[in-house]
Amino acid sequence: MNETVKSFTISSVHDLVYEGDEIVTMNVTIEEGDATIGDANFSVTIIDDEVEPLVTLSSTHNTINEPEGSFTLKAELNNATEEGDVEVTLGFTGGVNGASIGDDYTFETTLITIPQGEISAVLEIPVIDDNMYEIDEDIIVNITNVTNATEDGTQTETITIVSDDVVPTVTLTTSDE
Repeated sequence: MNETVKSFTISSVHDLVYEGDEIVTMNVTIEEGDATIGDANFSVTIIDDEVEPLVTLSSTHNTINEPEGSFTLKAELNNATEEGDVEVTLGFTGGVNGASIGDDYTFETTLITIPQGEISAVLEIPVIDDNMYEIDEDIIVNITNVTNATEDGTQTETITIVSDDVVPTVTLTTSDE
């Protein structure tokens, strides 16, 4: 029997990872016989049904005492991505009673990088025990930029540093001269 048409099925595998649309290029060849194939190359686009991941920000503490050492900020995705590392850039400010960078807390970077295929990463923020009495101070952390994902709304964390130092006393003395 001489066949002039041959069909085959190509199935994609469903996953929960954002990959973007993918193009598969195939080349069909004949292994035996005298048949020839005109245009044996073709491409198929696989449409990804996952949307770009959303990133949220959380903190291990909303309140931290000065001598506790540090708190952790966590950037988390709702699903993994194969589009590359997700980079989450953070902004740090003080509130009305704002903590100061370098005096009350410090950090080496403002970037949290979630590796490709992973769903979260953390950044440790050391708190400085300054031995100076002061009122409780706030650190306000927000997401300022995201690469390879989208911020889920507006993400902001407020962390209050509770001073452990005692209120200084003032003694006034007079002298009779």
